[in-house]
Amino acid sequence: MSWRTNPQGLMRRSKKAFGEFLSRPEWQWYTTHTFRAEYVSPKQADR
Repeated sequence: MSWRTNPQGLMRRSKKAFGEFLSRPEWQWYTTHTFRAEYVSPKQADR
C-alpha cells in the first residue's frame, strides 16, 4: 500500500488517469456540444 504513504506517486497516477480520461473522444464531443460560447442578451439571461 505504498500509494497511501506516497502522495507524489498518488498525484502522478491521478494526473495520468485524468489525462487519459480527457483524451477520450467522448470528452471531445461533450465539450464541443456543452461548453459552446453563445451570446445571451441580458433579457434572455433573466428567464
